[in-house]
Parts: sequence; C-alpha cells; structure tokens
Amino acid sequence: MKVKLTNKLNNNIIYCELTNNNISILNSYKIKSKKEMKIFLEVLPLYTIKRNINSCLNEWVAHNRLYKLGLFKEHTINTDLSKNESILRRIGYYLLSRGGKK
Repeated sequence: MKVKLTNKLNNNIIYCELTNNNISILNSYKIKSKKEMKIFLEVLPLYTIKRNINSCLNEWVAHNRLYKLGLFKEHTINTDLSKNESILRRIGYYLLSRGGKK
C-alpha cells in the first residue's frame, strides 16, 4: 500500500510503500534533518517491522549520507526499513549515522 505523509511544520511530503515486512520511504534523501525524519517515523507503523524509531532513524541517516557521497545511489535514493535486518547491517547504519546535525 502506498501512503502520503505531510509534515505539518513545513509541508514537506514523503511517500511510503508499506508491506508486512518492509516500509519503503521513497526519495528519502530529500529529507535532510534528523528532527524531520523523526517526525515522519513517529507516524509510520514501525511495530509491523518490529523496529524502534532510533534504529530506523540510524538507517535513514546512513542511507542519506551514502546517497550524498554518490555511493550506491540506486539503493540509497530510498530507505527500506526491513523487518529482519541483520545485526551487522544495523551496526553499520549506527556507525554511519553518528554525528552531524540533529
């Protein structure tokens, strides 16, 4: 199912595709601040993928950083929050998401 989310603070819009095992945030690189990412994540049904906001925020920030560097652009243009993400990948997202603006 495809859903449209609007941030009431600045009217930014994102589209997401939801399945039982995955939440895809389309063109996620367009949202640059962690604060705004968190606002969007708070309204997504993260319980369906058994992930918490911080884990998903780390992954989104890591995708954005890789996209900005031009690495794996075809994979990092969107952020796919998967249900059974491996622990090694989550550690990688954690490390890549450290620092930067809040």
